[in-house]
Amino acid sequence: MRLLDKLERKYGKYAIKGLMTYIFIGNLAVFILDYLMPSLNITGKLALIPYYISRGQIWRLVTYVFIPPRSSIIFIFFVLYFYYFIGNSLRAFGGVSDLMFTILWE
Repeated sequence: MRLLDKLERKYGKYAIKGLMTYIFIGNLAVFILDYLMPSLNITGKLALIPYYISRGQIWRLVTYVFIPPRSSIIFIFFVLYFYYFIGNSLRAFGGVSDLMFTILWE
């Protein structure tokens, strides 16, 4: 654990506080946009595709997290609840620092 403590002291300022809230909101926004305007192909623009990453679209390294599973509206709410509940529970009860949670989730 000494290594983790050293990393936390050195890079802790880069941790994203409330990461699960951002992932929850991002997933919901992408689902709504994709549901209401499928012609925009939002999920295709956010997907983790190595060809496009090698061509300079490096935002895909992060934005693929916001792509929700394609299914019914009822299912997406269960998935979003699960993401939010499990993510915050792991963070709160596991004693995981914000930095380590950010690294592990990404």
